[in-house]
This record gives sequence, C-alpha cells and structure tokens, in this order.
Amino acid sequence: MNNIKKLTQKDRYGNMISFEFDVPPMESIPHPGQPMGTDTVPAWLTPGERVMNAEAERMYGPMLYQMNEQGRAVQRAQVGRFLSMLLWVVRLTIKLRVDLCMRLRVLL
Repeated sequence: MNNIKKLTQKDRYGNMISFEFDVPPMESIPHPGQPMGTDTVPAWLTPGERVMNAEAERMYGPMLYQMNEQGRAVQRAQVGRFLSMLLWVVRLTIKLRVDLCMRLRVLL
C-alpha cells in the first residue's frame, strides 16, 4: 500500500514548489536500535526546529513559549504593515479610477 505525501510550499518570490513522495510505514524505516525509554513518538521537523526532552521542557518551557509568542508578534506586525500598504494601493487605485471617470465625463 502506497502512502503518498504531497508537500506544497511557496518560496519568498511567490513561486509554488510541490513535491510528492512515498512515505513507508514507520515500522519499516531502518534506524539504529529501538526507541529507548519513552521515545515512542515519531517527529517530522521543519529545518531549524529542535526537539526538547520532557525535563528540558519543564525547565525552559515557559521561556520558550514567551520567545515563540514574541516571534508571532513580529510576524503579525509584518502582516499588518503589508495589509496597510495594500489598502493604501487599493484606495489610490479607486481614487485614480474615479478621477479618470470624472475627466472622461467632462470630455464627453
């Protein structure tokens, strides 16, 4: 049985990149040894992401949560700036169209 996964992502220029690949069942993936201790959850990570063990999460989890929230706030601010610029362009376009229509009426 095939387990086809599809990954589609947009790069920073707006180009879409799509990959399809067959993912074998976790039991058939060769790895050194068996899970140790409580390691039973397979993890697919984005490049740059890391996994913390339970003890480190208990110790540093609140600080990590705050860091992630600050990063999300920066992302929201960037989206807000983009949307305000987009709204300005839309308003300018409407104003120019109305102005053009008024001039055309005067000429007719």
